[in-house]
Amino acid sequence: MKSTQILSLSLAACLMIGSLAGAGGVQAKAKAKKPVLSKTKMTAYIGKTKTLKVKKNGTKKIVKTKWTLSGKKVAKLSKKKKTSVTIKGLKKGSATVKAKVWYQKKGAKKKKKVTLKCKVSVTKYVSPEAKKKANVLNATTKYQPLAKLAAQHGFKLGTVVNYTNVTTNDNYKNLVKYHFNSLTAGNEFKAYSLLDQAKSAKSKDGMPVMNYNKADTIISFAKENGIQMRGHVLVWHAYMCDWFFREGYDTSKKYVSKAVMQKRLQYYIKEVITHFEKKYPGVIYCWDVVNEAVADQNVGDDNRNLRKDNQFYKILGSDYVEQSFLYAKNTVDELGADIKLYYNDYNSFYKSKREEIVNLVKSINSYAKDAKGNVRKLCDGVGMQGYIGGYGTQNGCMNEQNISDIKKSIETYAALGCEVQVTEMAVRNYMNTKAIQKKHAEFYKKLFQMFVDVNAIPADCSGKSAEEIKKLEESRPLKAVSIWGWQDDPSLEDNNYSYSMNGPYCGLFTELYAVKDSFKNVYEVLANKRI
Repeated sequence: MKSTQILSLSLAACLMIGSLAGAGGVQAKAKAKKPVLSKTKMTAYIGKTKTLKVKKNGTKKIVKTKWTLSGKKVAKLSKKKKTSVTIKGLKKGSATVKAKVWYQKKGAKKKKKVTLKCKVSVTKYVSPEAKKKANVLNATTKYQPLAKLAAQHGFKLGTVVNYTNVTTNDNYKNLVKYHFNSLTAGNEFKAYSLLDQAKSAKSKDGMPVMNYNKADTIISFAKENGIQMRGHVLVWHAYMCDWFFREGYDTSKKYVSKAVMQKRLQYYIKEVITHFEKKYPGVIYCWDVVNEAVADQNVGDDNRNLRKDNQFYKILGSDYVEQSFLYAKNTVDELGADIKLYYNDYNSFYKSKREEIVNLVKSINSYAKDAKGNVRKLCDGVGMQGYIGGYGTQNGCMNEQNISDIKKSIETYAALGCEVQVTEMAVRNYMNTKAIQKKHAEFYKKLFQMFVDVNAIPADCSGKSAEEIKKLEESRPLKAVSIWGWQDDPSLEDNNYSYSMNGPYCGLFTELYAVKDSFKNVYEVLANKRI
């Protein structure tokens, strides 16, 4: 026999033996399968019941189960079945549930037996609402207000509210009014929430009519608690009512002319700013005049790269952003109000979009002149939406490069002579492991340390006058940080908008309002305890 033939036969034999060994390994693994309990540790509550189950775990069937309990003064077993038992807590303590399970494996007639155990801790039941209340009490008595600490560093600390929360959720309200000094309405100040189509259609002067009921409820809450608000937002193409651009405010009719649209927009901006300033003077300290006008892809006609597929652009023209700021600035000046005007956008800390926003702000602030021919500054600040991390995925979350990018962007926008606010911030997180939550807390610490550092003034101002120190403080670029994703929400499903935008574990607080390590780290940084 040739050597090559011998080698081939040897290899074949080895493969056959390996294959048989592999098959035997699979069978051995299958033989190892046996029933398991649904839990090996559980917490039961005094006076409450819980169910413990036996799972087949790949076996053919459960034949019978004998349930026993050590610690009968602590808990009681009832409804003993071959696949489940009910456990009732009696008093505080520990007990062990044992299950002797007889079962059959697949393809076998003989019964097997296994003993399974579950450790049970019995404690007093506290309702979720009671836990929330206790956690809010802890967060508002054990700690100083975060906003008060942030004020030392020259910026407000804000969050988002909505009509439902300020009218029904006391725990939410108590936490918000203690820790935050800037509020933003999620949707209630937006045009599609304020505009009343039926009344606008009947308007005698042809101008739009607004309904402020829900918005007034929110700003009343802010005023009553001494909290200022960001006005969000006057002009935004997304979700905008199509009828606003049509004759008679009727979607069946054609779009209005540029001249008519200019009158409508000017009227709308003036009326909205005036309504809130006259009814609630001083509460709104800034307005997002235009939101998200810069495109993600290179679709614009010039270096501003504006979105073109919307009626503001199509009817009013490529300078609709500048027009909007001019209308807002004229209104604020007429009112004599101390209201700053902002351009707000997402991805504004990424280089490509940052450059386009810089070009847009330059365009806004060179658009109009006063009676003496001097250029008017229309845009006071840039709002950087702070959705940080992967969109709907853990990949890209807690990337420290984002902190560097945000710092660079704050400095870049400030160099234009603009204030900067971090708006709509969420430090995205989609996982709840100890390691990931620790990483989330560390990221928050470094992020807020950067906020503190970017606003720092010289530690030694002994040779400076009070006026000079005041100017230094006023020159701090970062004016506010608004955290929208401040609370966990594990109930979010992955097809939910908020799941992708914030992440279910993005918060400083748990879903039950307990402070997380992320909160504690932010607190330490703002209290001047450096990393």
